[in-house]
Amino acid sequence: MPSVEHVVFFKLKDISEEQERSLKEQVEQLVNKIDGVLSIVFGRNISPERSQGYTHALRATFQSKEIIKIYAEHPEHVKVATQLKSLAEAPAICLDWEH
Repeated sequence: MPSVEHVVFFKLKDISEEQERSLKEQVEQLVNKIDGVLSIVFGRNISPERSQGYTHALRATFQSKEIIKIYAEHPEHVKVATQLKSLAEAPAICLDWEH
C-alpha cells in the first residue's frame, strides 16, 4: 500500500522565537499521538524570495490515504491546527499525494 505525503504551507503573522519553538514542538509531537503518522516536521521558510509570502511549512508522511481523515479529525491535530489558523494571515495551502 502506498504511503502519503502531506504538505501544508502557512503564511503566519510575525511570531516570537518562543511561539515558533512551541508550535514546532506541538506539531512534531503529533507523530507520537496519532497512529499512522510516520513522520512530521515543521519549520520556517529560508527562501523568502521564492515563497510568495508563505513563512512556514509542515511535511508529514502517513501510512496510507485513510490516515488523512483520521489525522484531520484527531483532537490533537485539531488543537494545533486551530492555533495555526489563529496566527495565519492567509489560508493555508495543502497538498497530499501517494507514492
